[in-house]
Parts: sequence; C-alpha cells; structure tokens
Amino acid sequence: VYHLPSLEGKFHTEEGIALANKYNELSDKILEHTMDYIHKNPKSIIAFDQAYYAMQGYTTTLSVPQIEDLLKTLTPSWKGTYNLGVLECSTEGFVFCIMIAKGELPCR
Repeated sequence: VYHLPSLEGKFHTEEGIALANKYNELSDKILEHTMDYIHKNPKSIIAFDQAYYAMQGYTTTLSVPQIEDLLKTLTPSWKGTYNLGVLECSTEGFVFCIMIAKGELPCR
C-alpha cells in the first residue's frame, strides 16, 4: 500500500524520512527498556523470551558485546536448562558472523 503513490509518480520522500527517523527513535527506546527489563528480571521467562527475540536473526540491531552481556545476565538463572542451551547454540554462530563482518575476527 505504501508504494502505491509512487506508481503514479508521487513521492513523499521527506515524510518518509521523517517517519523512518521517528520509527528508529522509538525502536531504540523499546530496545533500551527491553534491555533494562532483562537486566532487572533475569529469572523471568518474559525477560528470557525478549532476549531470545532480540538476539535472533540476521537483522538484529544488537552488537556483539550486547549479545554477550545478555548471555552473561541470563546464564546464572537459566544454567543447565534446555532454553539456555538453545539460546547459546543459536547465537554462537551468529555472533561469529557478526564479528567477521565487523572485522573483529579475520576471515581466511
């Protein structure tokens, strides 16, 4: 739907940029509050699920140190559980890929 005006040669670039900037600002605030909640409630399944969601996929906005921090925060409360094992396995390869992409690890 958002692309329909462009089919008629109408472009709303200025409005689109403003909307994207507002979206990014709100996304940053949501992430900030989510991280705060996880750090304050590491035993909560909600905190665990939010961390899992934030760390998954190749579109995550988390940095390697943020991912490592979340794992460090959750591990004491979830050590030995199936959930933590899945989280560690699913993020391990992803963290490695991020580090290579950022030049933090050599790719040979």
